[in-house]
Amino acid sequence: MASRLSDCLVRDGTLPRDVVRAATARQAVYGGALDTALLELGALDEPALWSALATATGAPIPDAALFEHPDPAAAMLFDVTWSRRCRAVPVGQHDGALQLCCSEPVDDAQLEAAEAALGVPFEIFVVPEVRLAAARQAVYGELMSPRLLRVLARLLGAQPVRKWVKALEPATTTATAAPAPPAPAGGGRDGEDAVKKDGPSDGKDDGELAEAEFDVPVNTYTTEPADIIESRVSSAKAADEVARALAAPEAAAAPASAPAEPAPDADDAKIPPRVFRTPVALSTLEVRPGQRDEQEHQMCLVADDPESPVRLATLRLLRARLDHGRVRALADKLRDDLAGPAERAVPAAGALGELRDATAVPALIGALDGPPSLARTAARALVEIAKQDFGQSRKKWLVWWEAHKDTDRVTWLLEGLSHKAPEIRFSASEELRLITGEYFGYHFDLPKREREEAKERWQQWWYQSNPARSPDRR
Repeated sequence: MASRLSDCLVRDGTLPRDVVRAATARQAVYGGALDTALLELGALDEPALWSALATATGAPIPDAALFEHPDPAAAMLFDVTWSRRCRAVPVGQHDGALQLCCSEPVDDAQLEAAEAALGVPFEIFVVPEVRLAAARQAVYGELMSPRLLRVLARLLGAQPVRKWVKALEPATTTATAAPAPPAPAGGGRDGEDAVKKDGPSDGKDDGELAEAEFDVPVNTYTTEPADIIESRVSSAKAADEVARALAAPEAAAAPASAPAEPAPDADDAKIPPRVFRTPVALSTLEVRPGQRDEQEHQMCLVADDPESPVRLATLRLLRARLDHGRVRALADKLRDDLAGPAERAVPAAGALGELRDATAVPALIGALDGPPSLARTAARALVEIAKQDFGQSRKKWLVWWEAHKDTDRVTWLLEGLSHKAPEIRFSASEELRLITGEYFGYHFDLPKREREEAKERWQQWWYQSNPARSPDRR
């Protein structure tokens, strides 16, 4: 059952070996599947991950309709005990075969044993671990772990996931009234079955759904490593998703200044559990002469909509356009939203972090005095921007800001290379590679002396190339 995904990613040039090694190390610490660690690191987007999973396992990706609406009758043939043993969830039946979603690594031996014992042929599909956990909750009522809920919220947005969980609450209550059958000895385990090892504990029971948990989709690190890899792997696919969103009539009809309003609670139960998105390869977004302003306008509308499934991808595409008038206006509006009600302030804080807007630091520091959900989100955004981590201490952040407000953000990234937290070092180095196009032999997990030598080479090159940006080190 050894993972073939890591070999596939490196062999095909999808990710550098260093990034795969970082994800593997994270998996060793927190458990779960390698694909979950990759998503948490932001190493590649979900469409690229699906493609890599299919290549690594040889199993096809299921049709959207199949796992968006699993057939309940399939669970009668393949109960939760078999599901745990095979790390698979039944989603449908076709031509006498039972259709199963599995995560990588696919347990071929257990599946063959189940096929023989049940006397039913299987049709196997591969999905990321987080999608498997969501399908298991929909089919069997087994609650997803907080870690995987956060990953799902990061992929789809906080509000859609919250609504989906609420829509499943009646079924979940019924399904979990009696204890689930114990996992068989030697059975496989995935992220939701390995709660003790699936990331830093947040002090909540696995089944507890805290409102603040979904205010901003985040990973389980104290910081979210930068998505430099999107420049080589994900940018085109993110642009594809944005292009599809911009082609939708409702995107063009959206008012420019109206903030997204949360759906009334009374309607939550009516929302069907359609939280999955199927990755589809679309043509790359092309900006034609005369259309740049309109496309950028539409992208800003999407980026300002917390409910949009492509909001995160859009925000990341807009990072390189922060000096453009429309994007600057969006960032200014988001900063103003920080002073508004929590349902607007929390998504605004997360968006400013995604934009890596250095000018938003003072406003985000001020937001640390806000409600708990806003304070947590603002602290995460500050870490993403500054590559330092002072938690929710307003005093410490103010001291840092006073010392660094007159230096450019590349200086902050260079200082982040020496941070004690490996995830921050990784994040800073990947963003620097994207910005500078240089490398200088720096690896976030090298011994400290070697890291500092590589950092010094990078730093000297940057300030020699840009002498006007050299900080005053008196």
